[in-house]
Parts: sequence; structure tokens; C-alpha cells
Amino acid sequence: TADSTLGVDDDALRFDDAVCHQWRQRQERGGRVAPWIGDAAAFYVGRAFGRRKLAPRVSPGKSWEGAVGSVIAATAYGIALDYYFRLGLWWPVMVTLTIVANCAGQFGDLVESAMKRGAGLKDSGRLLPGHGGFLDRLDSSLFTLPVVYFFLVWATR
Repeated sequence: TADSTLGVDDDALRFDDAVCHQWRQRQERGGRVAPWIGDAAAFYVGRAFGRRKLAPRVSPGKSWEGAVGSVIAATAYGIALDYYFRLGLWWPVMVTLTIVANCAGQFGDLVESAMKRGAGLKDSGRLLPGHGGFLDRLDSSLFTLPVVYFFLVWATR
């Protein structure tokens, strides 16, 4: 391989860039999928075990039990993602990241529900019937992805 003018192996730099890009893609995929896994777990756990309402005036169907189920499912997904893709995060960091990101996602879901209530709407659109609309598929991610990004910037510096 030829050396660059800085004395650095160009092939090694290209390999490092490719590895970093692949690592970032895997983290981003996890940041996009984890909220959906958390939402699904919250729904099913809340249906089966939900007794205490989380925010009855904003979103009467959400329960504390569903919220806890969401955190557990998203955390399990984060640990599995880290193990499978070998992201290299120390497991307490991954657990903390998934818990913080999941809580941000649940907060985003409540914010979107409050906006719908304020507008007098049940669903945010008709594009995805039965799912509350397109915005309901993104509300968690709108809050989760910035949290994941800034957490990873902090944790990997």
C-alpha cells in the first residue's frame, strides 16, 4: 500500500472509515427499532397487566405496567443488539442508553397524544389505519434519536 503525504496508510484509513460507518449504521438501526419494540411491548403488557393509568387525561390507555414492560423489552433488545452486532459498548452503558432512550420515546408518545387531544383528534391521520396515523409511528423516534445520538457522543468521547 502507498503511504499518504502524512505518513498514514490510506488503506487503513478507508478500512477504519468503513468500520466506523458500519458501527454507526447498526447503532442508528437500534435507535430506530427500539422505540417500536418498546411501543409493542407497552401495548401488550399494558393490555394484560395494566391497572394504574400513566397519564389518564392525555392518554387514558397507557399504564405504568405497560411503561415498565416497554423499558424491559427495549433494554433486552439493546443488549441483544450490542451482543449480536458487537457494538463494543460496555453493557452498563448499553442498559443505561436503552432505558434513557425508551423513557424519551415514551415521553414523545405522550407529547404527541397531548397534541392530538388539544386538536380534538383521535388519530394523527388515515395513512396507517389501526396505528393512530403516521405520526404515531414516529412520535417516539422524534424524541429517542436525539437522545441516542447525544448519549453516544458523550459515552464514546
